[in-house]
Amino acid sequence: MIKLNKILAVLLFIFVLPFQAYSGEVTILDMYKAAIENREVLKSYRLAIEQADLEQKIQKGDYLPSLDASYKANKLDESSLLENEENSEFAVSVSQNLFSGFKDKLELDIAGLDLKTSDYELSNMKHDIGLDVALNVLAVYQAEARRLVAMDAFKAYSERYENIQLKYKVGVAKKRDVLTVKVEKDDAEQNLIKSENEVEKAMNSLNRVTGLSLKFNDIDFSSFESLPVFLPFEQYKNTMLSNRTDFKILKTGLEKAEKSKKLAKASFYPKIDLVLMQRYYSDEYYAFDSDTKEAETRLQLNLGINLFDGMKKYRNIEKAGIETEKIKYSLVELEDELTNELSNFLLDAKTAEKNLFVAREGIKEAEENLRITELSFEKGVATATDVLDSIYYLSRARNNEITAKASIFMTLFYIKRLVVDYPQI
Repeated sequence: MIKLNKILAVLLFIFVLPFQAYSGEVTILDMYKAAIENREVLKSYRLAIEQADLEQKIQKGDYLPSLDASYKANKLDESSLLENEENSEFAVSVSQNLFSGFKDKLELDIAGLDLKTSDYELSNMKHDIGLDVALNVLAVYQAEARRLVAMDAFKAYSERYENIQLKYKVGVAKKRDVLTVKVEKDDAEQNLIKSENEVEKAMNSLNRVTGLSLKFNDIDFSSFESLPVFLPFEQYKNTMLSNRTDFKILKTGLEKAEKSKKLAKASFYPKIDLVLMQRYYSDEYYAFDSDTKEAETRLQLNLGINLFDGMKKYRNIEKAGIETEKIKYSLVELEDELTNELSNFLLDAKTAEKNLFVAREGIKEAEENLRITELSFEKGVATATDVLDSIYYLSRARNNEITAKASIFMTLFYIKRLVVDYPQI
């Protein structure tokens, strides 16, 4: 009876003891910050921001005057009354655009919107990386929890194997019972080896995502100690519609399309330039020849307007209008799609919470079943297979609890990414 109590105590202790979160120092937020610094994929987005910033500076150059210099050398068949057979001209001019249908302002505004879009795209990728980090931390947590269950099961089968061997030696157990337990113990050992490999693989994935070289004990899993509380659908939706960068990108694109339409209309307006020119003319190829050099200073006000360009102006306006309509449709479609995703995620959360409750009740039932079966086996009214099955049922119940709990946090991470409330847990 003492031996029986010892076995029961070991079995119940190793299965009832929950997975304790390791109190490492590296939090999910720390890993997220490291990933933002280390991931190569973000460098291309930062370069895109630099390009957009340079384009904005280029467009600002249209507000400044233009300085030009030119040299012409002419060779005629023969001299004329107005022009020598050989002559040259050197000119320096400063020109300033006074009006072009607000084209320069619109192009600068569009460049600014492109810069804003590039910044939103970088933020969007950061949020994706945040989700990736959180899911990988959860994968490590889940893999370790499963490893502990596999280790507990292996210990339980090992205890049962030692016990059945003793019974066989004294003649109260059959060889078949010993072999049956041995097969289950070996299978449990294989599962333990596999689960240990899964933990290592999960750590490798986490280190790749973060760019760090973490060990398991470095990680702070305290975020998983208590279950999260999910907010109402409307609260999540309002946050999503105001914070989600996808919407901001599309709304910026809509603003850009509207300005592009105005830019296309700018071609209907005249262009007015003010030009100050200094010209040097000579009857020789060298424009500064002292004998024949002539100088002229001229101030010009140039006005020009296109009268016909093959209807391109009208087509460009029409094209910009179509782009505006496209983006409006995309905004409606995106809102419908993300709202549906949010609704489904909240349903997943409710399902996971119910599954967790069922799984925890199942653990209690499996524990009681193991206790009764072990007692029945000692009294000879249950077989070794019945005990093995009870150990398996308890392991399965524990794994069901791990799956349900992981599903709750996984759903939480997806919702937070959906509404861009990240990477806080």
